[in-house]
Amino acid sequence: MTKKKAEEKGLIAQLKKAIRSSDKTLYRVAKESGVGLSPLYRFMAGERGLNIQAVEKLCDALDLQLTPVPPKEPGQPDQPEPTEPPESPVKKRRPRKEK
Repeated sequence: MTKKKAEEKGLIAQLKKAIRSSDKTLYRVAKESGVGLSPLYRFMAGERGLNIQAVEKLCDALDLQLTPVPPKEPGQPDQPEPTEPPESPVKKRRPRKEK
């Protein structure tokens, strides 16, 4: 039995947030991505992780892509005072051009 992490950060948390905020059910996300429904439910519940291929399929189905976060300047504190909500490194993709 796997323990749930108290707080998830980074890519996993952002992917879960993107899945939850999409207008799609988990069943639909599973069908459109090709990721099994059971592994997807278990991932969302924090019971298991996903391999990189499954993450890529989910990103394709949800039109997400990774973007680099600019490096911080030397001497800057780790966590500056937030003035605006931080921008997510997971971005919506532009629609693909039809051939």
